[in-house]
Amino acid sequence: MVPVAQPLPELPLRNRRYASRVAFHLAAQVVGTRRAWPTRVVDLCMGGALVLRPHGSAPAIGEKVRLVLELEDGPLTLEATVAYSRGSRIGLRCCCQGPTQGRLRRLVEAGEGGAEAGRRQLNDLG
Repeated sequence: MVPVAQPLPELPLRNRRYASRVAFHLAAQVVGTRRAWPTRVVDLCMGGALVLRPHGSAPAIGEKVRLVLELEDGPLTLEATVAYSRGSRIGLRCCCQGPTQGRLRRLVEAGEGGAEAGRRQLNDLG
C-alpha cells in the first residue's frame, strides 16, 4: 500500500515558505569567512536550501556564507545566510540574481519535473 500524504497544519505567516522545495542529493560546499565545509544538499528552492550539517564545527546562525553547488555544467554559487541549525541539518536562506538566478530556476524546475514524474508513476501503480 502506498502511503497517502497528510495535509500540513496551518503555520504562522513567519514560518510559511514562499517557494516549493524539491528534494536533491547534490554535492556542495558551504563557504564561510574562515573556512569551507563539504556537504550535501537535501532540498532546494528559489529562496533557500537544506544541507547536511558538516562534521565538527559548522557556520553559526546568522553567518553569511556561500553555497557552492557542484553541477555537471560547472559550479553554481549562491549567496546565503544560515537561518537555522537542527540536528544533522542546516537551513540556508539564499539570494541570487541575473544568470545565477536563471541557472537555479532551471535546476529547481528540472527537479520539480522529476518529482512530478515520480508521483505519476506511484499513482499508476496503484
